[in-house]
Amino acid sequence: MLTEYTDVSDNLSKKLALMEQLAEIGYWEFDVQKHQFRISSELKRIIGPLPQTLKLKKFISASGYKKFIKALGNLMHHDEKLSLEVKIVKPDKSFAYCLLKADWMCKQHKNIILGTLQDVTEFFNVKKQLINARNEAEKLNREKSFFLAQASHDLRQPLYALKLYLSLLQPKHFSKRQNMLWENINKSADNLKYLLENVLDLSKLDYGGTKTAKTYFNVGMLLSDLGREFKHVANCNDLTLEYQICNCVVYSDAFLIERILRNLLSNAFKFATQKVSMLCYEHKKYVVVEVKDDGRGISVQDKKYIFEAFYRGKDVADKQNDGMGLGLAIVKRIAAALHIKISVSSQLNKGTSFKVFLPQNKK
Repeated sequence: MLTEYTDVSDNLSKKLALMEQLAEIGYWEFDVQKHQFRISSELKRIIGPLPQTLKLKKFISASGYKKFIKALGNLMHHDEKLSLEVKIVKPDKSFAYCLLKADWMCKQHKNIILGTLQDVTEFFNVKKQLINARNEAEKLNREKSFFLAQASHDLRQPLYALKLYLSLLQPKHFSKRQNMLWENINKSADNLKYLLENVLDLSKLDYGGTKTAKTYFNVGMLLSDLGREFKHVANCNDLTLEYQICNCVVYSDAFLIERILRNLLSNAFKFATQKVSMLCYEHKKYVVVEVKDDGRGISVQDKKYIFEAFYRGKDVADKQNDGMGLGLAIVKRIAAALHIKISVSSQLNKGTSFKVFLPQNKK
């Protein structure tokens, strides 16, 4: 496409020319019938001195030219405003990334495209650096997750050995002080085991190393097993556990669903004041398992972040067994892997409820 252009700066008002300079945005016109391309002085300053006859294919990069012609067609035939970032080849053979914007005007049987051009090279370079930095960070994060996922067994093994050695000791032969030390060591080992397993499981989920094995199973049997197990936890903490056993069949991964419910129950016992409930009921195409506590609840500000890793809330009590804020992060990732919905509702000083929606059939 060959076009001829003339400098229209003399025809522009001084105010418009000043605004162009301040905004560093050039103005251009394209007369479709005459193939005339007219530009302002500011656009000429941005691009540099141009030859009297301008060949757009040499002015715009090949890929940018195709996009520009397509955008012009959409503007002329579908009335879609043009907004395009293209690579410009300057007369001195240097490159610039420019933002082109244009609209269509039909006046006195003349079809004219009016547009602006802005040099966004600096912004483009910063954006490119940010994209590269993000890609590098994601690459490092994947490598970290891969390492932890692969080293999971080796990292767990020494801890399991420590627990085994502690169990082989005979506390009944200890003095009172030795018994107290043994209990503290054992408790610390339990906390370390809990935290390490959560970190490793989270890394494995992030890396995609957790495979799902969906099948039909009776969720009532799972709730019965969890209920008996956490009844002991309730007794040790002077709390009451209320749970229902339903005879409902769902389609999901029983092992991962148990992980979700176990983490939700552990979380509920952490904040409950008197009672924890685990309820089960059918709702449309789903079986809903609800885990709720009567604790202090979750503030509106905290509710947005509770499923993020390492987030514990601004008002979390400073308890040794509060963990690192990974339980709900693991719940979220497992739910995403299984494509199941989890909802949360809470009222301050009245408690919190988590609902897990389990499909009854294959989708």
